[in-house]
Amino acid sequence: KNPSEGPESFKTICTQEDLLDYPAYHYMDSIFGGSIWDIIEFNDKLYITVVTGKNGHKQAFALFSGEPDAEGNWSFDLIAGNEADGAEYPFGLGSDRSGAANLMVHDGYLYIGGYNDPMVALPQLLSLNFEEMYRDLSAPVCLWRLDENENIEMVAGEANEVFPEGPIGNMGAGFGNNLNQYVWRMESYEGQLYVGTFDIGSLMYPLMQLTNGEIFMMSQEEWTSQIEYLKKAMEMFGWITPSTEDEVAAKDVASVGADVNVASLASDIEQFIDLSDNANMTVEERAQMYSLLTRIQQAYLLIRDYLPTEITDHLDILLDTEKIENFGYFVKVCAYLSKGERGFDLLVSDDGVNFDVITRDGFGDPYNHGCRVFAITDSGLCIGTANPFYGAQVWLLSKGEQEESANILGDADLNGTVNIKDATLIQKHLASLGTLPDEGYATADVDGNGNVNIKDATAIQKHLAGIDTGFLIGAPV
Repeated sequence: KNPSEGPESFKTICTQEDLLDYPAYHYMDSIFGGSIWDIIEFNDKLYITVVTGKNGHKQAFALFSGEPDAEGNWSFDLIAGNEADGAEYPFGLGSDRSGAANLMVHDGYLYIGGYNDPMVALPQLLSLNFEEMYRDLSAPVCLWRLDENENIEMVAGEANEVFPEGPIGNMGAGFGNNLNQYVWRMESYEGQLYVGTFDIGSLMYPLMQLTNGEIFMMSQEEWTSQIEYLKKAMEMFGWITPSTEDEVAAKDVASVGADVNVASLASDIEQFIDLSDNANMTVEERAQMYSLLTRIQQAYLLIRDYLPTEITDHLDILLDTEKIENFGYFVKVCAYLSKGERGFDLLVSDDGVNFDVITRDGFGDPYNHGCRVFAITDSGLCIGTANPFYGAQVWLLSKGEQEESANILGDADLNGTVNIKDATLIQKHLASLGTLPDEGYATADVDGNGNVNIKDATAIQKHLAGIDTGFLIGAPV
């Protein structure tokens, strides 16, 4: 009750053994030894999330509750963990990439926000290993809530064996963005639940640029020379005409069989060679290259025994299964990165179940990769960002001013409603055929990037067509 009394005023209520030796506390453990991750009081109990992955083994978080008896002796119950230890729910509530979880109490529920840690997978990109990052991105974070009877339901996420019916709210896994890898902070403020995320895109983007074109750890010259061995393989079977006759060894290919479609394989190789000359491939071209590579490998394995070792020694390296699979992971990681919007997401819910989006791009700054902390103040809700590139920022959300405003987002002509005339007025303004009213600039800037452009008009049109834009069109400005 009085920490200033010194060490004697503290009492140990829990040890490693009390938590079933679950906590991972070495640096080499999951999330660099996160151990006890978060702790909060709810319904007269203490709830604890624990990092459990040890010795390089990735395992999802555990959840405990604890309470003292009349003599002040504490006991702890396992809620999520090993079911053999009495847990009602499995580790990570069925989301096995969430190595930790953050907690917040709101409106009679304990909210549990998933916490993947792609920071562990991030350094592997420098070694051109993309599997772990792909697995994190393919399973972004979820949000759950626990009631006073310790029943848990999925609020946002994707259906799994634990929650086969999926989320009860309007948001899927990652809140609609696979780059969202943490629910980093939550806050209950004036009857609403705010959820801020960590977005891996800001950190991953420069690394992906660095590794682009270097997937097989070869220079462009080495890459080109390896492709030449594909051409030689084609020459061996007469699929293309060799430059000189002595380049082709006599070979009996009758036993190769009809499984190899010569014309199709020749076409695949020529397309693959054409694509490999492009150092700035699009996401779609990378996907096409991966598809071609897998087909070429399948055909190569059928004819491999009929090729000389001076060719197979090289093609075994180029068409190595593990390497091709890794290239596939790279392609899929690039696809996620191209679809996601860099910068943290901030969402708000009135009912604790369904969410509206406040920002998808870190308040317009892609280098704001995390919504790191909330603070409730007399002036409103303060939001601190994590920005390892240019420094942190502090933002203030003042609900009072928003509620007093008569203007609504998307109402460019300020007539009190959002309709097609607003989109038309923005288009005329951009073509110098009309003028926005002074206060209309704020309402016309739908995406909140500080400029009125054609994207704002398009967002209004989509909203009117019933398409979710992610912006709070119609809300007070």
